Parts: sequence; C-alpha cells; structure tokens
Amino acid sequence: MLRLTLPGRSAPLTSYADIASALSAVGAAIWPLDLGTATGMPALLAKPHLDRAEANRVLAHFLMPRRRLLEILAAAGRAPHVAEGGALETLDTTHDVPYPELYQVEPGTDYSRFDRFHVNVAEDGAAVDEFMQVLHGSGVRLMQRLPTGGDLLLELGCSDAATGWLLAYDGGLQHIGSFTACPPGSKILMQIIGPPRWIMRYEDGG
Repeated sequence: MLRLTLPGRSAPLTSYADIASALSAVGAAIWPLDLGTATGMPALLAKPHLDRAEANRVLAHFLMPRRRLLEILAAAGRAPHVAEGGALETLDTTHDVPYPELYQVEPGTDYSRFDRFHVNVAEDGAAVDEFMQVLHGSGVRLMQRLPTGGDLLLELGCSDAATGWLLAYDGGLQHIGSFTACPPGSKILMQIIGPPRWIMRYEDGG
C-alpha cells in the first residue's frame, strides 16, 4: 500500500513513480524493499513478537552500513547534514531512545510522541538524517511541512510478505512519522544518523 496526498490535489497519488518524483521535492526518497524471501525473513517478520535473538537476526539482515546510507542520500539528491553521515549510533535525548531501533508494535503501545510536528536536531542546530524500513504491517504515516505551504501525507504498508519499503527523509524539516495506526505485529526499523545526541523539538506549540 502506497499513497501520497498533496495540498491542492483532489485525489491522492498512488503510482510509485509519481510518488517518488513528488517526494524528491523535499529531499525524500522511497524504494521497494526486498524482504529476503530466500532467507526465510518474511516468515520471521510475520511473527507477532520477536524475542531478542530473532530481533538481532532481523537487525543483522537489514541494518545498512555507512556507505549504503550515503548512497541513499545521494540518490535522494542531498548531502548528509553531518560530514560523512556523522554517528551511526545516536540518542534521542528527549525520550532516551537509542538508534538504530527496531519498533515492534504491541497492543496498546503509545506512540503519540511522534504524532506532533517536530524536528530532530542537536543543541547546536545540526539535524539528523532518517531512514525508515517498513518490514511488516501497515498504517505507517509520514507528514511533512512543505516550503510552499501545507503538508504532504505519505501512507505506506507492506502489500505482501515479500516486499516492504525503504524511505529516507530529512529529520531537520518539520515532520510527523506516525505508527499510531499500525496494527499489532507491524515492524519498522529506524536508522537515524548525524549528531550523536539530539532532541525532538516540537514545532506545533503544543
């Protein structure tokens, strides 16, 4: 499932090519993601919950090295906020959450901290670069404020067990990356790179 709603358009975009082109205007990029059918990874991802060993297996398979992350940013048409990408292991000091992080959506989990417009920046103003891999499930929503006014809304989920999504976007732009509508069992891997320590600075006045 892939759908992009833009201000001023009466109908959302559903074509991958059209969505990829529209996202490029805000330095974001999206690609289909092979979930590793030959390795049995989809069956593992379909489990309602992964124990630590299983989660580590998923991380070992999907975590991207520095060179790949920089390639993705180049394909998105922008340079990393920190030279050479900065730190690959970072800390959201607002919520004391280290990254990379494999989110496993559990019943009743509160992800409302993501549901307000915010930027992710260090105290000196250096922003992060964010990479999201949707590995299982649906209901993921990315909203981003547009420099021309209004917000875009990207909705995505896995349409089958073999294919997910890889999304890269600028954590220094006002955005919402919401998991609130994801059903239990959904799994999303986040890599957030740049300054080693950063804050989630809310921009909505709430």
